[in-house]
Amino acid sequence: MVDFSNITKNSIEEAIKEFDSLGEDSFYSLYGFFKEKKYSLLYNNKTYPSKAILGIAYGFENNTKPLSPNDFSGGMSGKNTAASVLDRLGFEIIELGKPQKGASRGNLERNIFGEIPGVKVGQLFKDRKELSEHRVHTPTMAGISGSQDIGAYSIVLSGGYEDDIDELDYILYTGHGGQDNPGGKQVKDQEFLRGNKALTLNIQQNLPVRVIRGHQVEYGPQNGYRYDGLYYVKNYQKTKGKSGYYVFRFELVSSQAYENIVNTIENTFKDEYEVPERVSSTSDKIKRNQSIVKKVKELHNFTCQVCGEFFQGVGDPICIAAHIKPLGRMHNGPDVIENLLCLCPNHHDLFDRFGFFIDENLNIMQLNQELPKNPSKKLITNKKHMINPEFLNYHKTQYLIVN
Repeated sequence: MVDFSNITKNSIEEAIKEFDSLGEDSFYSLYGFFKEKKYSLLYNNKTYPSKAILGIAYGFENNTKPLSPNDFSGGMSGKNTAASVLDRLGFEIIELGKPQKGASRGNLERNIFGEIPGVKVGQLFKDRKELSEHRVHTPTMAGISGSQDIGAYSIVLSGGYEDDIDELDYILYTGHGGQDNPGGKQVKDQEFLRGNKALTLNIQQNLPVRVIRGHQVEYGPQNGYRYDGLYYVKNYQKTKGKSGYYVFRFELVSSQAYENIVNTIENTFKDEYEVPERVSSTSDKIKRNQSIVKKVKELHNFTCQVCGEFFQGVGDPICIAAHIKPLGRMHNGPDVIENLLCLCPNHHDLFDRFGFFIDENLNIMQLNQELPKNPSKKLITNKKHMINPEFLNYHKTQYLIVN
C-alpha cells in the first residue's frame, strides 16, 4: 500500500502547475492517466483529475518517478484513496452526481452535475414541472440550468431559438437572452452572463451537461420531454444570428455514439419521423493533415512561438500545432500550414480560449504574463513558415467579441 502521509499541499500545487503547463491531453499521455469519472479536484475555479494529480505529486514529494494508475485507488472510501487524501489536505473535491457548493440555498440539494441517480437515458417526463421534480432540469421556464459562478447543469431544447442546429449527437445550441418574450423574436444582442457564462465554465472545467429535448423539436418525443444523456461543451462563439443580432452559440457533443442514442430513444420519436441513416458515428470528424503538423513543429524546433519555451516529454518534445482560425462547423478554418502556430500546451489553451490575440504586426496582445525568453512579446517566426494575416484578423475579431 502506498504511504501518502508525507504528501504536502506544495507538492499537490506543483502537480497542478504541471497539468496547466502541459495541457490536459499531453498530461494524460505523458503520465498514463485518464480523465476522472467520479471525483475531481477543484482549485482556483478549475477542475483537475484528483487521482492523476496525487500520483504526480507523490513523485515530486519523494523525488522519485510518479505513481501509475494501478499503484493506488481513487475515490473517497479508505484513508489512502486519492480523493480522501486530497480532502484531508484541505482541497475541495467535486463528486459528479452529488450536490455542488455555491448554489442558492433553496436549490442546493437539487443542483447536480452529471447523471441523476435513478434517471435513465430516454426516460420521458410529461412536462417541465416533472423534469424539475426529478432534478433533471430544475427551472420550469429557463432553457439553461446553472450558475455563472459554477457552470451549467442542464439545458432544454424546445425550439425557442431560430439559430439552434440539432443533429442528435451534435448540437449547435443558442444561448439565452435578447428575445421580446420567451421563445419569441430576437430583438437585441445576447449578453455574456448567467447561463451563457455558465456554459463556458463547462468547457474550462470539462463538466458534462444534461440535455433534454422537448416535443417542440424535430428529434423530440411525441409528447412531453425526454432526457437524452450527457453532452460536453466543446466550443462557443458570439456571432450574428438569423435576425441580425449577436447571439452566443455553443457546440455540444454527446458522450454516446450516434447509433447508441438512436437505439435508446428511437421508440419515443414522433410517429411521422424517420431517423436518417449514417455510415458511421465518426463520419463527421475532421481528419487533420499530419504532414503539415509535423512540418510546423520542425520549422520552429518544437518551441512555442509565443513564450519561446521548449518542453521535453518522455521521448518526444511536447508542443501543439494550433489552428489560428479553428476547424469545424462553427468556424470552418482551413487545415493549411498558413493557419497554424507552434505553441506550448499552456499558450495553446489560452489562445483557443481567446486569452490573447496576435495583431497585424505580430505583437502578442493582452497576454498578462512575463515571457523571459520572449520579452518583446512579438510572435517568434521562421521565414519558411508564412502565416496568413486573414486568419490572425479572424482570431482577433473573435477575441474582441468575446472580451
